[in-house]
Amino acid sequence: MRKRWAWVLECLTLAGGVRFAMASRTPVEADEPAYLQFVYGPARTLYGPEETVRMARAVTGCSEFTLEELLRIGERRLNMLRWFNAREGLDRWADQLPKKFLETLQGTGPTAWVTLSREEIPKALDRRYEMAGWTREGALTSEKLRALGLGGLLTS
Repeated sequence: MRKRWAWVLECLTLAGGVRFAMASRTPVEADEPAYLQFVYGPARTLYGPEETVRMARAVTGCSEFTLEELLRIGERRLNMLRWFNAREGLDRWADQLPKKFLETLQGTGPTAWVTLSREEIPKALDRRYEMAGWTREGALTSEKLRALGLGGLLTS
């Protein structure tokens, strides 16, 4: 039973949780462009990366659309959202979890009685920002924007 839930338990560690969040967030960002939002909510569990690529091909008419391109779109979108928030004055201090996330989980599953401590959050943010290629304060770098083809935002 423990082996079956090993991936869940690994995600509960600081490093594992941040890796999981980063790995799962980019694909989510990739399937959220306006042309794919019609299958949001409960339907998200009915399709995976391959189906998302097929939908993007069908909607755009581009038969050579790839998963890598969708992931790149997702990363660009996430960084544009981050740029907008920074422009509006939001930075690391705004990256906070609701208090509910700091409460001990109840129940009988593999995460029962697990608690995220307030001390873990800054470490998780550091790791997340590093993985995203941002500064320690969560700011975008000119190198990151240029690498994503978003250098034009530097003059805005």
